[in-house]
Amino acid sequence: MNFPKPGLKKLAFTFPDLTGKPVSLTDAKYQGKVVIVELVGTWCPNCTDQTVFLSPWFNKNKERGVEAIAIGFEQKDDLEYGKYTLGKLRDKYEIKYDILFGGLADKRLVADKLPALNKFVAYPTTIIIDRKGEVREIYTGYTGTVTGQYYSEYEKKFNKVLDELLAEPVPPATYFATQTASR
Repeated sequence: MNFPKPGLKKLAFTFPDLTGKPVSLTDAKYQGKVVIVELVGTWCPNCTDQTVFLSPWFNKNKERGVEAIAIGFEQKDDLEYGKYTLGKLRDKYEIKYDILFGGLADKRLVADKLPALNKFVAYPTTIIIDRKGEVREIYTGYTGTVTGQYYSEYEKKFNKVLDELLAEPVPPATYFATQTASR
């Protein structure tokens, strides 16, 4: 199971998006929002199932103060390759959230690139971050529609957690200014 290392509540990373622009959770776009971070690979069928769930969910809920980021770890550590494979995923599933290229799909490398996690276990991994930028939930794997009742339970829990986090107040802008200054 994945969870933050003891004493660490925040996930930090900077990866390029599909245009090559670096994206980080500290970017203004994510401040004060609930953020869903997906660790995926286009080669992973379970990740595709998760994307089939998340993309329409996000499109329906994006006006509620939520953002999503997919970080793709691919079979080649090559941004051009990642732009191609992840771009096809984006287009096929009408993904409207940021897709970043994380590099090679190697569990040890993923753990190195996301050092706040105790370890990296499996694709997909879903990390839910609250409005203060703190990790609140981590799901390893995905329980797709083929699992029937288990999928229904996953969907119900996912929506409950997101509804609760979205109902929390947005911290004042000064909160983020002091958080950034203290790093």
